[in-house]
Amino acid sequence: MPRLYPELIDNEMALFKRRQANLAEQLAIFDDQAKQQRLGLVERRTRLTNTRQAYDLMSQQVESLTDLVAQGAASRNALLDRQSQLQDIQTQMDDLQFQIPQYESGLSEVERRRSEAELQFRSDAENDRGDAQIKIVKAQRIY
Repeated sequence: MPRLYPELIDNEMALFKRRQANLAEQLAIFDDQAKQQRLGLVERRTRLTNTRQAYDLMSQQVESLTDLVAQGAASRNALLDRQSQLQDIQTQMDDLQFQIPQYESGLSEVERRRSEAELQFRSDAENDRGDAQIKIVKAQRIY
């Protein structure tokens, strides 16, 4: 059959290769986006761990200063300053805890879009194959 319909076969193969190259480009973009989301997620989780450690240390300092202020060995302003820093660290932790689900959701979205692109490619290829088969049958009837 390839000898009977070389133009049709060449056209269909060229179309398939163009779509395959387009899919490869789309998948590469999705893979890059997923990598960025994963890196962002790892960064947020690492920063959260480090911020929790900073919170624990600052909390200990506040505790110590509270005792020292009660004994009159430290100023109340120093304690208030540490409490303010502790609150800043808590705000950073809250922000990071809010960002982590956003990155997880972003990663899931990219992975879903990547799967959809693959499925669409397969569906289009099957439709094109069916159309080509119909063209071949029609051409065979003419000859």
